[in-house]
Amino acid sequence: MEEEKLQCGECGFLSDTVCKAEEHAEDYCHTNFFLSEQAVIDQHCCSCTTYCNSQMALELHRKRSGHTEYEETEAKLRREKAEEDRRIEEWVARVQEELKNSMEKVNISFIYASLASGASRLSRQRLLHKQSQMRSCLDVMKQSLKFVDQEQAALNTLVTIVKNVAEQPAEEKFRKIRISKIEERLCFVEAGFKFLKLCKFEIEEGGEFLFLPHFEVEEELLKAANDELKRALSSMEE
Repeated sequence: MEEEKLQCGECGFLSDTVCKAEEHAEDYCHTNFFLSEQAVIDQHCCSCTTYCNSQMALELHRKRSGHTEYEETEAKLRREKAEEDRRIEEWVARVQEELKNSMEKVNISFIYASLASGASRLSRQRLLHKQSQMRSCLDVMKQSLKFVDQEQAALNTLVTIVKNVAEQPAEEKFRKIRISKIEERLCFVEAGFKFLKLCKFEIEEGGEFLFLPHFEVEEELLKAANDELKRALSSMEE
């Protein structure tokens, strides 16, 4: 039998603590809550990306919006990554074709400037996409944890890891982390490890360590990760 949770009667959102139910009530002005034994699910609407964490929430959203296709967070992130890669490939192919057709007419310095500008734009798009994925990971982690102190401990652990690497990227001790040392602080929630993988940490062969190669350290990516962690911590204080 599922553990009882507080469920919003207006949108179906499941809260495993009174604090989270109060937070939901403040954010959405929903006041009708009841005890529920519904299981927590992890589904996003494919049409509008609305997050549904219970079957009731999914059915209400389907009834109100008419949207019928839903997917898990991991599938959503994979699809968005594939779409981003496809857009980049199309852009590169288009630029190459334009260069091929107009090479004799276009000044070479203009070509270099155009390519540099496009690469910068794609880099910004990729960073924004990564930041969106990080935000989704933290939202899923928040939904997975039962207590506020667990959430705060997990977020602070991620902050420490990101900050140490950003400030001292040459130090391997900050880029090589024994998984057994942090999994309890991350409350064994997979979304916390996915967040670190988005920062380019990899699980080494054997599965004992998370490792971020020195050449893979990206200052802008770590800054984006820190911004998302600050946002998540700030939302807990509101």
